[in-house]
Amino acid sequence: MQLSILGEDPSTALAKACTEPQNLTLRETLIVNEYYMSHLNLVARMILLTDRDGLYPEGYWQDQIGFLNPIFNSAYGRVWFAGLNPLGWPDGLFAEVDDRIRQLGPPNCKSIYDERIESFRSNLPEDRR
Repeated sequence: MQLSILGEDPSTALAKACTEPQNLTLRETLIVNEYYMSHLNLVARMILLTDRDGLYPEGYWQDQIGFLNPIFNSAYGRVWFAGLNPLGWPDGLFAEVDDRIRQLGPPNCKSIYDERIESFRSNLPEDRR
């Protein structure tokens, strides 16, 4: 469901969230929200499989907190995350997030684009890179 809300190209909404968040339309806000939620759900799944089910070793989800970089490299994403309701979230999640944000430094929208472009290129055949 989240992927269908994102549509074929969420990049315009994501770019606008970085550069002009005050001008996001309702549709663009929904796209950005679902994009961020998809990243957050990856970490939430790891938390459940580590802390509740014991399928991953202790500390696993903390090592994977980098999945949230697309959120934290945007000032809009940081505000979005801070507004979430932490009810039921594991102890230590916000400490891990604070550490990650300190490591990343100031929001850096360019890094979001660079990561996406590199990911796209790495999936192309050698002769098209």
